[in-house]
Amino acid sequence: MADPPQDYPFWTKTTEEIQQQLDCTLNGLRTAQAEKRQTKGKSPTFFQKAFIGHWGWLGRSWASPLLWLLFVAISLAAILGQTQEAILIGIILIGSTLLTTTQEWRAQKALEKLQQWLVLKTLVLRDQRWQSLPINQLVPGDRIRLHPGDWIPADGIIITSNQLTIVQASLTGEPQPTPKFPGVVAGNASIAERHNVLYMGSSVYGGSADMLVVYTGPNTLWGEISATLQQPRPISEFNRGIKQLGLILLYIVTIMLVVTLAFNQWQKRPLMDGLLFCLALAIGLSPEMLPAIVSITVAKGAMAMSRVGVIVRRLEVMEDLGTMTVLCTDKTGTLTQASMVVHDAIDTHGSSSLDIRQLGWSNAMLQSSSSSALDQVLIQDAQHHQWQPQGLTKIGELGYDFFRQRITIEIQDEKGDRFIITKGAAHKLLDLCTHERTQTHSTAEISTVRRAQINQLCQEQGQQGRRVLALATREKQQSTALSVDDEHHFVLEGFLTFDDPPKPDALHTIRELNNRGVEVKMITGDQASVALQIAQSVGLARGLQASSILCGHHIDLLDDAALCQRAAITPIFAQTEPHHKARIIRALRHSGQIVGYLGDGLNDVPALQAAHVAVSVHNAAQVARQSADVVLTKNDLRVLSRGIDEGRRTFANTRKYLTVTTSANLGNMLSMAIGSILLPFFPMSSGQILLNNLLSDVPALFLSVDRVPSEIIQKSQRWQLTDFVRTILAFGLISSGFDAALFGLLSFTWGVSEAEFQTAWFQFSLLTELITIILLCRSKTRWENLPSAPIVLSCVIVGLLALMMPVCSFTQMTLSFESLRWPYLICVLLLSLAYGVCIESAKTMLHRYSGNNE
Repeated sequence: MADPPQDYPFWTKTTEEIQQQLDCTLNGLRTAQAEKRQTKGKSPTFFQKAFIGHWGWLGRSWASPLLWLLFVAISLAAILGQTQEAILIGIILIGSTLLTTTQEWRAQKALEKLQQWLVLKTLVLRDQRWQSLPINQLVPGDRIRLHPGDWIPADGIIITSNQLTIVQASLTGEPQPTPKFPGVVAGNASIAERHNVLYMGSSVYGGSADMLVVYTGPNTLWGEISATLQQPRPISEFNRGIKQLGLILLYIVTIMLVVTLAFNQWQKRPLMDGLLFCLALAIGLSPEMLPAIVSITVAKGAMAMSRVGVIVRRLEVMEDLGTMTVLCTDKTGTLTQASMVVHDAIDTHGSSSLDIRQLGWSNAMLQSSSSSALDQVLIQDAQHHQWQPQGLTKIGELGYDFFRQRITIEIQDEKGDRFIITKGAAHKLLDLCTHERTQTHSTAEISTVRRAQINQLCQEQGQQGRRVLALATREKQQSTALSVDDEHHFVLEGFLTFDDPPKPDALHTIRELNNRGVEVKMITGDQASVALQIAQSVGLARGLQASSILCGHHIDLLDDAALCQRAAITPIFAQTEPHHKARIIRALRHSGQIVGYLGDGLNDVPALQAAHVAVSVHNAAQVARQSADVVLTKNDLRVLSRGIDEGRRTFANTRKYLTVTTSANLGNMLSMAIGSILLPFFPMSSGQILLNNLLSDVPALFLSVDRVPSEIIQKSQRWQLTDFVRTILAFGLISSGFDAALFGLLSFTWGVSEAEFQTAWFQFSLLTELITIILLCRSKTRWENLPSAPIVLSCVIVGLLALMMPVCSFTQMTLSFESLRWPYLICVLLLSLAYGVCIESAKTMLHRYSGNNE
């Protein structure tokens, strides 16, 4: 049987009973077996969102309320016998839908190319050998192996474990690590009490285990919960601004429609004409292409970022990446080369010692619960010296965790004697030591003076930028199993020191980020002296003293308000634990910063979840990658710096569309609403309004590929709703002012006919919107930064169409256009040019007033 029933209480069964139920063995499945079961128990791939087909995109396009307004207009026109109007609106509706759908579909296909970077893998026993396979290939009956930092990809039973602790807060709400071990649990046990079960969505905090997969994908407890309760990440700053803008536009549209419809009814105009006109006004005022623009811009930005080594998992974060003002990062691999080497092994007096080096080798080579970089370095060092732990047998092990910060193993030598070797963070392990190994190999009690001297020795190593691990031993009674209670009264043997030199380009990269308005802060678990030395070597903390560094024990003494003040002015945080990192990120957020966090370990997950922009690297712990919004293909701040540039391009082009479209539409719709009240006819028919809106959206679509001036990329972009509203009101009122001038000339000076008036104003409103696109696309005050060629070309083509439509017999018949006489056409062109000059002058003055000289 490939998949047990949903109500199967596997925590009450022995491993042998579950094997029988799943028709498998502890030797794992064969590939052929797994392929047969693949259709019965698939795991989700956990991409940013599921990919959908053409019809899905069409359905999503039709979910727009604006398109439903058009559909209502078609129905009303057809019911009231206005067939021509219904057909015209229907053509515009289909054109708008196809335009949006095609562009979004192309953007989605581009995103599918990034799929390969987002697949999580796990270690699976297949064909009697351990293989790293994508988690969506797991099936019930698979045997998988888990290590610290691994994200648990299925529900299953523990086969074997070694000091395993699990974080399953997503299921139980309990943030503390929970011990897990094999066995049988009662059927009525709660999730938290099922010590023999590992659930998907949890993560390995410490130790290791082999697990037998019982449920995968949607059949897991995680899958059932996710299907009924989605907990999305907090809304981004940019999307919050868009939402606020949407509410403002809704108020404007509502007031404008109510007033316009009331006046039209007071003037005794046909109700159907008034309704269609008001519907067209509502659609014309709204930036209905915004979803398509955002999708296309973000997709192109994500593809561009992937080419420079930045993979975006959550597209909504693109704008926040461009607005980021603070980047918090660990030092290893980002500021340093992450190429650890054993520098020396020293005793408690600072003298080199081969015995201490061999103790470190023994601890690293015999432990099996950790795959940390330091353990790998020690193993490679032992292999380089052709050393093997001959005659030593491991009896027990206490795996690493972030509270103890050490690995303890129990060893038996050739004589049958048992003893403990513990390796861990110096500042933690030293507190557990009561004696030290002397240079004559005897032991001596650590006095207060000696403890201070030993601490000074560690600080001196740290001041040289070295990572320091302490080694301690003690005898072990043979009759008891190894436990945390045995970690006390150690004999301090000495220290292992490691070198991880700064990256040669770290200084330039930090300066580059600072020039872009991004402040870099270091958050590390290392001691303050180590952090300070590295920070000073990369230019992160010139002139800073060790006493100014905020350490974890200092953070514990601060309340949230005090931490907000200290975090804003502190560039280095040292000796931090996971909850400290999360508090720091939240404090920076509360102080008004847009915060990014770069982390690669399980201890970074709380901070990743608290940040606006969670960044990890491709070789990070699985749970860290799963928590990240952005994944770097290289652990390099230069890569992230280029990603920030792409995020700012995305933000700038999205904001550009909103500015252009909203200001132009606001001006035109305000003019039409007032004109419909003052004139004896509508300034434009509903069909003309919709066509005008559709044509102006064509060049707007190319804003996603517009070039962005370097002076904009150099600055952090923040969404300022007040500035944005001031801008669109200024440009909208200028547009309405020129509309009023044209209205006066056409209606009150020349007394043109209704068809001539509507034709002239159709051309004028479209030309002025095209001019707005061209002028507002380039740099705010410099002519040399021109819009991209696609925008200019599309504006020229649409402008020519606007001038040619009135002379076409088809549009004359369907849209009531009339060929303009030369004086009227020249008036339209001259007013359009005057509008461009005025917009350019107003733009310069507006940004000079706001202090923005871009």
